[in-house]
Parts: sequence; structure tokens; C-alpha cells
Amino acid sequence: MEKPRTGGGFGAKQTAVCEVYPAFVAWKTGRPAKITYTREECQTAGSPRHEMELHVRLGASREGKIRVLDLYTLSNTGAYGEHGPTTVGLSGHKSIPLYTGGLEAYRFSYDVVYTNLQPTGACRGYGATQGIFAVESAVNELAETLGMDPAALREKNIVRVDVGSATIRLGDDSCYNMTIGAADMGTGCDTILAQMAAELLGCAPEDTEVADCGIPINPALAHAIYRATGVWHRSLPITPEKIALGTPGAY
Repeated sequence: MEKPRTGGGFGAKQTAVCEVYPAFVAWKTGRPAKITYTREECQTAGSPRHEMELHVRLGASREGKIRVLDLYTLSNTGAYGEHGPTTVGLSGHKSIPLYTGGLEAYRFSYDVVYTNLQPTGACRGYGATQGIFAVESAVNELAETLGMDPAALREKNIVRVDVGSATIRLGDDSCYNMTIGAADMGTGCDTILAQMAAELLGCAPEDTEVADCGIPINPALAHAIYRATGVWHRSLPITPEKIALGTPGAY
């Protein structure tokens, strides 16, 4: 299987808003056609991000240990509900797990409402951006209340991920070859992971070649590809010594 470069895939391609009209023109005329929005039309005839109102309650000890997190989201889906239930779900499912390392209790609830406004769609982040902004803002307020440094408060509570799922090998050309299971659709994971690996290995990012799940591979790498699924949210605990020795911990 080969995966071609798809360009940016930030959600705008999930919903057909006006694309059908230039398609009809191209079909009938046999010539290329396009539709160009004005800045105002981008705001009134597109597929914007969901407007959300979020309420966050945190409970913590005086020492800064977050024990309780309660999140409620009210989402405006516009005149139609195509992405209403899924985007609101991610406002909680992607924000609460950041602090589940020491939580004793948490709750997530939501409502999605229709309004006489422009229908909303899938934008990059897909609801996670709204939820994370709200939760992180509340954590900043908690830090101020406790008189703690916000970074120190997060260090005390944020969930730990100590399992990596990328495979790096030293190639014959003296460059590092990293195999991952993620598919870069314009989100930048190929670039980001190459930069992370280069920092850990002490080399330049251009000396690290990233092979995603669509690159033809030999059978010996198939298991490594499988283990790399979901690498975008995992760490890379690797060192040049582990790479050179082929130590299992290099993954």
C-alpha cells in the first residue's frame, strides 16, 4: 500500500458546502472551474468551527494535587447537526485525560443545540481545541489561587506517557530512518517527530528520514509499523547508544 501526499486535511474536506457548483460547471463545460469566496463569504457561507461555552470546575489540595475535574460543554451546531455530537465529545475526551494521572473523580457532560445560524463543520482540532483551552485556562486560574507556578502545577498533575512507539534505525547512508504508523495529512507529524528524534540523537532534522504507514516496507519492518500506531501522542525515549546497540528500549 502506498499513501500519496494529500496536503492539508484539517476537516474542511469532510463537508461539501459549495464544491458541487464548480463541479457542475466543470462537468458541463469540460473545463476547469473554481469558486472564490470573499472574506465576508468565508464567514457566512463556509463551514466554521463550533461555538462552545464551557464550564470547568477543579478540586485540588493545598499542595496542588488536582483531585476532581468537572467539565460541561454547551455547543452551537448551527442549523444542521452534521458534526454536532462528535465535536462536542472531543471537547471532553481530549482535555480531561491530560490530568487523569492523579484524579479521584471526574465528570463530562454536554448539550448540543440547533440555532438559526450558519451550520458548523469539522475544523482542525475538531472540538479538542475548545475543551483544552477551557481546561488549561482553569488550571492557570487554579495555579494563581494556590500561589503556584503554572508549569510546576502541571508537572505535578499531568498524565505520564512513558511508552514510545517509533522505530529508528541507522541507515547505510549514515542517516537515521524512523518508521511510524501515523499518516501526515498536513498536521505536521512527520516534521515534528523528525525534530524530536534529531534533538534526542544530537543530529540535524534533515538527517532523520521519516517513513509513514504508506511507504512500501519489507516484512521485517511490518511489526514495527504496527507498534507505531498512535505515535503522535507518545514519547521517544531513545539515545544514540540504544540505536547503535539495537537495544529493545530504543523503540
